[in-house]
Amino acid sequence: MKTILVVDDDKYVRARVKGALETQRNEFTVLEASHGEEAVQLVEERHVDLVITDLWMPVMDGFRFLVHLMNQHPLLPVVVLSNHEPWDGLRGLGMAPQVPCLPKTISPQAFLFQARERLHECAREQRAGVTLFGFLQLLARERRTCMVEVGSGSRAGTIHVLAGELVHAKIAGREGERALLEILAWQEPRLHIVPALPELKLTISTRVDWLLAKVLTAREAAAEPASSSLPPSGDDAEAARRLHESGTHGIYLSAPGGGRASTKARWALPQ
Repeated sequence: MKTILVVDDDKYVRARVKGALETQRNEFTVLEASHGEEAVQLVEERHVDLVITDLWMPVMDGFRFLVHLMNQHPLLPVVVLSNHEPWDGLRGLGMAPQVPCLPKTISPQAFLFQARERLHECAREQRAGVTLFGFLQLLARERRTCMVEVGSGSRAGTIHVLAGELVHAKIAGREGERALLEILAWQEPRLHIVPALPELKLTISTRVDWLLAKVLTAREAAAEPASSSLPPSGDDAEAARRLHESGTHGIYLSAPGGGRASTKARWALPQ
């Protein structure tokens, strides 16, 4: 029996999701929360196998709730409910979202299938909980503006997000895209989200979808140096080494037909 936590401030959405899951009473137990604070309490008090959450809620929104999960329960799988249109940048580059996002109007049968699939993925250890990559994807998808503070050991950095775009990153002695690449390579990062930007700085000009793709291809190149026809150099080589050492995962590229894109195609990204 798997326990699923459904988090949404709309009681009708919760009832719809719960009704879909409870058609299989011998398979799922459903818990409910109307906002992030209630959800945090339930996660800390009860064993939860899967979280299904809205992002835009009062009291504590879904973004801050996800940050709590990333810090305290990094392996807990999550499915996001959203009324927003899918982020075209993902499909355009062949990137799959690390965190599945489902429309609230999805059919009960399709919803049940997605919940089972997410649980099966985690049972097969194909994906962990929400990663920093996946969180940035969600911020882009929802066009969120915020500052993300990231720490790992004695290191600290910040990422500024403006309407979903990554516009600035800073660590000690470095800022811009190079700082962002280093932050994304940190192991076991701890996050804090600030709902507004303290200042407007634009040190990153690369579009967020291209930037995330570039980060991933740098890691793949480090993992498969012998097969790369266009190996990274300079800053990209250093980023590749750091990303490979960190074991970062959560985004992948695929060819339009569903297979993996060629190494050359994966490296055909703007600098």
